Amino acid sequence: MIVAANFVVLSAVFFALLGTFLIERGLRQNYLQGRLLAFEKHDLEATNLRLQYLTAIDGLTQLANRRALDSALATEWPRAQRKQEPLALIMLDVDHFKLFNDHYGHQAGDECLRGVASAIKDAARRPGDLAARYGGEEFCIVLTGASVEQASQVAEQARDKILQLAIPHQRSSHGLVTASFGVASVVPPVGGGPEALILAADKALYQAKKEGRNRVALAEEGPQAAA
Repeated sequence: MIVAANFVVLSAVFFALLGTFLIERGLRQNYLQGRLLAFEKHDLEATNLRLQYLTAIDGLTQLANRRALDSALATEWPRAQRKQEPLALIMLDVDHFKLFNDHYGHQAGDECLRGVASAIKDAARRPGDLAARYGGEEFCIVLTGASVEQASQVAEQARDKILQLAIPHQRSSHGLVTASFGVASVVPPVGGGPEALILAADKALYQAKKEGRNRVALAEEGPQAAA
């Protein structure tokens, strides 16, 4: 009887310990699986963020690219429309850049564009503002809530910063790398889209080049006419 009783007790203890072991092992496995899933999720999120960064950033200048610019305008245009606030766009073009490339080489041309990008990136400091490479040697700055006068001041500051880079340009009449700027600002009306703003800034840029380059020109159209 004693032996049987001891066997029962030992069996109970054994199965209790076995159950505790199995529970603890299951908990450890669940914990490890949870950690692995967390790491995988973190890696996936990091990868997605990296892909988003790569699709939104210009590889050469590290400014926003054309795709990000279009997305920003598509977001800020209706927002400015709802608030009835102005939305400004500055378009700038490096003067005689093809001549610079032909004279100094494409590597120097790339360095020139990186320098120009660094000179204008601080112009877009506020939430909603954006500095972007439009394409080639052309750049854009989106300024939310800015009148044409306020945007022209930002453009003048950027033009001066590019001059301060003092990048030699023997094929330019200025002797240095310069840029021309076109500035437009509109309060978006009902209907239409940011294409009107781009067109107005582009026309002003053309006017700046026509007037001798290395200058800022303002869009002639009023807000409603430009839109």
